[in-house]
Amino acid sequence: MERMLYFGTFVPHMILQNDKLLAYISRLLNTGEESKRLSYLELNKDLFLLNQDKAVHAVYIIKDGICRCSIKQTNQKSYLLEFLGRGEIIGEIEAILDSYSLAEVQTMSTVALFKLDKTYFQQLMRQDPEFNELVVASLAIRLINTALKAAFQQTNTTEVTLQRLLLLLKQEQIRLPKNDLANYLGITVRTLNRSLNRLNESI
Repeated sequence: MERMLYFGTFVPHMILQNDKLLAYISRLLNTGEESKRLSYLELNKDLFLLNQDKAVHAVYIIKDGICRCSIKQTNQKSYLLEFLGRGEIIGEIEAILDSYSLAEVQTMSTVALFKLDKTYFQQLMRQDPEFNELVVASLAIRLINTALKAAFQQTNTTEVTLQRLLLLLKQEQIRLPKNDLANYLGITVRTLNRSLNRLNESI
């Protein structure tokens, strides 16, 4: 019998990655049969792949680099939802639901991507069980990661959450400006500064 996952040992990741999906898309591109609907591109830092509340015409899978996904509220404040790394998929929810973009996705570095035409992505979801399973698994892992992150932040003080975040950033070798740190934690920069001062005092 296949061993089931036990989420009690699941640790949220700072940067989500999906090597299985990346391997699948790389293999598909190498066939050369879908060059018109599946392509490779490179983008510079600080460019938007998705704009919130705008139409989505393609789905992207990251080959190299990091993107950030954030949601802007009606008060113009942003919540930094997650960081997307190698193999992560972008725009799949909008393509599945045929909807406008839920969030905005921006490159944090030079990023290499595979680009799938929206209708081609929808076709693969209907006709290719392996691809469908990989995308569903990606969505499930992302949901688990978000849920565990939210649970940790809701059941611990800002200082404890911040300390853990700083450790994860160090492990992933990511440097974030204070504004991004605050957005990721869902707090103001002022609150962040107070928490940083308390942490420094306790060391």
